[in-house]
Amino acid sequence: MDISRTPIANNRRLARSVILAAALVGITLILVSLKPAAPSVDRAGVWVDVVRRGEMVHEVRGSGTLVPEHVRFITALSAGRVDRVLAEPGRVVQPQTMLLELSNPDVQIQSLQAEQQLTAAQAQLITLRTTLAKERLTQEGTVATTRTLYADAKRQGMVADSLMAQHLIAANEAALAKDRAVELEVRYRVEQDRLALMTQSVDSQLAVQQSQVNRLRAIAAFQQNVLRSLTVRAGDSGVVSDLTLQPEQWVLSGTILAKVI
Repeated sequence: MDISRTPIANNRRLARSVILAAALVGITLILVSLKPAAPSVDRAGVWVDVVRRGEMVHEVRGSGTLVPEHVRFITALSAGRVDRVLAEPGRVVQPQTMLLELSNPDVQIQSLQAEQQLTAAQAQLITLRTTLAKERLTQEGTVATTRTLYADAKRQGMVADSLMAQHLIAANEAALAKDRAVELEVRYRVEQDRLALMTQSVDSQLAVQQSQVNRLRAIAAFQQNVLRSLTVRAGDSGVVSDLTLQPEQWVLSGTILAKVI
């Protein structure tokens, strides 16, 4: 016999289905949002320590040839005789460590000559500056004297004109006074032009001599550098290599004296 179902039972079954579906969706979303779990390792297989800043050394064993990262070739700037060998191959050196001492009398003489020429050029510059200053002062005095003479001659010419108008002097005397004033006017203008030209040429003359001093200073500095190079230094931190020179041995300019790797 058929039994009729009530609406209440159907509603309960539908509510259970909805709740179950919502629970499945919520669980799925929670699982998706979770981050991957950290990998686990065995405690006996790891070392635990405090992190510090510094170099991390990674040692690798294997066969092969060691190649230096940087090689400094030390060459001779000038020819010379080896006086002393102060380092041996394999020695750890610093930039100022002395490796060799060379000697060359010609280099020393050239350095002294360069210094002497520089000193002479500097003395010439001082002498030239003093001479030009004196000449300029002398010319300024000449201009001042000429101006005074011109002013006096101009006044004498005016007086001569007045006396001639009063028939106290002859016309020839008045003309001579005027000519004297004209002559001194020309001399005054010439002396002024000479002073201006002298003033303009002072800077150019000093510039030429100063350039000579600068050139000789550069030569002297180069010779001093060559002289200092006879005391051979490492120039870099590292290990000495290929230092095979012996005392009393003569080396030429450009010869590789040693290497620092």
